[in-house]
Amino acid sequence: MADHNQTSDDAFKAPEPAELSRMLPSFKVTQLLASGASSAVYVARQKSLDRNVAIKVMPGREGPARSRFEKEARAMAKLRHPNLIGVHDFGEADGFLYLVMDFVDGKSLRRSTRGEAIDQKTALKLILSICEGLAHAHKAGIIHQAIKPDNILIGSNLEPRVGDFGLPHHGEGGAASAARLDHIALQYAAPEVANKRARADRRSDVYSLGVLLHELLTGELPDGSFTPPLRSREQRLDPRFEKILQRAMHPSPGKRFSDARALQEDLKPLLKNLGQGNLMTRDSEVTESGESLAEAKESQHRAVQQSETLAAMAATESRRYDRLITVKILVIAVLVIALLSVWSAYNRRKDESSRKAKIAERQKNAMSSGEKENPWANLQRDPIRETKEAPRPQQAREWTLFDLKEQLLRGDRDRFPEGAWDLADRKVYFVRSAMSWSAASRFAESHGAHLATLRSDEERLALLAKLPKGKITWLGGGMTGSKSWGWVDGTSSPLSTPSEATGQYLSMSESGTVRASPGRTKYPFFLQWHLDGKNPGSLEAQLQRFNLSIDQRIPEFPPGTVTNGDRHYLVLERVLGWEKARIFAEEANGHLAVIGNQEEQDYLERVIATCLPEKSAAWLGGSYSRGAWRWVTNEAWSFTSWLATEQDFDPESTALCFTSGEPSGWANRDPESELAALIIEWSRDQFSEQSAATGDMRSWTTLRNQCSVKLTTIREKFLQLLKANGASMSTALDEWHTGLSLQNRGRYTLSFQQAKGRIAKDGRINEEGRLPALPAEIASVCNACLREQGSLDQEYADVMESTRKTYIQQLGMRLSEAKDRRQFSEVSAIEAELESVMTVQTFVSHFNVSGDD
Repeated sequence: MADHNQTSDDAFKAPEPAELSRMLPSFKVTQLLASGASSAVYVARQKSLDRNVAIKVMPGREGPARSRFEKEARAMAKLRHPNLIGVHDFGEADGFLYLVMDFVDGKSLRRSTRGEAIDQKTALKLILSICEGLAHAHKAGIIHQAIKPDNILIGSNLEPRVGDFGLPHHGEGGAASAARLDHIALQYAAPEVANKRARADRRSDVYSLGVLLHELLTGELPDGSFTPPLRSREQRLDPRFEKILQRAMHPSPGKRFSDARALQEDLKPLLKNLGQGNLMTRDSEVTESGESLAEAKESQHRAVQQSETLAAMAATESRRYDRLITVKILVIAVLVIALLSVWSAYNRRKDESSRKAKIAERQKNAMSSGEKENPWANLQRDPIRETKEAPRPQQAREWTLFDLKEQLLRGDRDRFPEGAWDLADRKVYFVRSAMSWSAASRFAESHGAHLATLRSDEERLALLAKLPKGKITWLGGGMTGSKSWGWVDGTSSPLSTPSEATGQYLSMSESGTVRASPGRTKYPFFLQWHLDGKNPGSLEAQLQRFNLSIDQRIPEFPPGTVTNGDRHYLVLERVLGWEKARIFAEEANGHLAVIGNQEEQDYLERVIATCLPEKSAAWLGGSYSRGAWRWVTNEAWSFTSWLATEQDFDPESTALCFTSGEPSGWANRDPESELAALIIEWSRDQFSEQSAATGDMRSWTTLRNQCSVKLTTIREKFLQLLKANGASMSTALDEWHTGLSLQNRGRYTLSFQQAKGRIAKDGRINEEGRLPALPAEIASVCNACLREQGSLDQEYADVMESTRKTYIQQLGMRLSEAKDRRQFSEVSAIEAELESVMTVQTFVSHFNVSGDD
């Protein structure tokens, strides 16, 4: 996969849902829930079980960290408890680690309570359920360490479920444990963990549970130093809470409850005869009798908001009643609590300034907590805020390789991914994901780049400076025939010759040694872009250079081409059916490989073993028709090497392929099926003996190559003129709009934007419909540009038709000469070529000239 998981050494970039679906084909990823500095969480549909799951994605790890992750994931996968978020699967895909977990459709505990105190009975039931889940984890030897309201989800059944067991915590030192915690988790962390004195254990989780219970009862976190949280305050809570909280939050781990189960056992007896009161701190005590009615109404409004939350969290107690009765009970509860709140508001004793300062402080804390409200590893989302925030300064966007894929493929060079750097007149970017040479080459081409090439020792040193220690990287070069080597962009340098060869594609070690390695080996690689927007290292460009060099003594074969005697082979990984593979090979002035004897069979077997994965298959040039197998070259079918004792006589399987692996051999397949590769063969008599046999007559393929080059030149010139025409209209619009008065500028802004929007990036002006209403002075300029575009289109069509007729005339002459010399194979080829260019539309399509206007 693309190295979009990290654009720099420290930044994590979450993949898009569609990209993650490709990485994990068993899941249909529907939504990115949230992403943060070190992980992201998605909602996905598991296809096999037709259920929703949550998938947490993190950067890949190596060494001990990877082992801890796997150990923790396996341990969590064994836990199944209604108060825990279960883990179903884990693994690695394209450089990412991932966890597949239960999807809980609900809100976090922080969002449910919004930092306010809740009634003591509801708080106790929540903590007991949370203790139940953690006790199950503690029994399995798993410590949570990051207990906080954000990591606890309240599901649709109003039962709490504890999440974020995604990272390993046990077995680490205190410094490592504390380093994992964010500023919110540190507010709930035990002193020995927060101060990095010791590693976390079960008693650390007990401390966090005590802090959580204190917050649910009071609406506040305990003071930084340990103080009895209840006795010194005027309150209506059950006094039994004080002793339990003192023990749970004791600064010495040895004096706390031993684990969550022990805490739960001490809390259970409190359920009997427990009232519905909650702690009334000095900061929230009643006002003086002289407080205004407006202030009382404000208190009533806050109380109603709190009562709605309490009623929702207490709904579990009334699930056995029908919906109507439940609604009535909730309404009555709201009214009663609201009346009590109004009464208490008239009895406040704290002065006005202190009360408002406390409210402001609470709002500030709530806003701070809201930014980390997601229970999935503190991943950031857009929080639900009660008040408007001051606008934050907009940060410059970090463009990733994934973001810019389409623009780079089009040839746009305005932006490059973060981490790209200059190398002479090119841009280079390192992709950490290891791929085979062919996969890396295809990946590069899909992003408008090619694998990096080396023109000098300075460039080699520049790449080495960016190559991670211990890594080997692919280079954009390989074997180009017998004992020759070259780069994919057509350049040449002594560095393209490897010091040793065990394969046909170039790689470079961390020491700077260039070697030839088997193509199926997986290495990371460098992408290389040319600033002019072209890609001379694309496969199309490589084959075009080869076609133009056919008449040379040694043609310029694409890198990866190997030679056996008079035959040259290129194993090309392209997913095609047999007929499309045959056409592709012929357009490359070759044909699908033909195997005539055991020596050729053995040679290709060795080549394929270095290029393709086990059990892969590549098309050969054999097909079954009229009751017999035939080669595309009409050579005699005198040798076979079927994988099975006899070939499959399925009447639909009429195309021949070579299957790799142990054993390897031939197999017949349905020609409509798509295989991962094809083998192109070029024979030396195509380039030397045929020319001698035909005397001075040039091969008709030379005419085709010349025509292809001419069409490319025509097309590039047309595109330049088209882009200049569009730029002329765009510049005129800008100058006109800038010169308007402020009043008229606002009046014509919409028309200006609509007119600009008609101009595409390549300069083409959209002619559909009428132009927006514009003043005569600028409308005339726009209409003139439209007329110029029409003239360019007509001129382009005329030139294409003229070129087609000239090409047909030249082919006709070559056809007559071939008939006179009784060169029947060439006669057949020329006649097929003539049939392919009978109209200007088929002519353009045949030569793959896009944009026939």
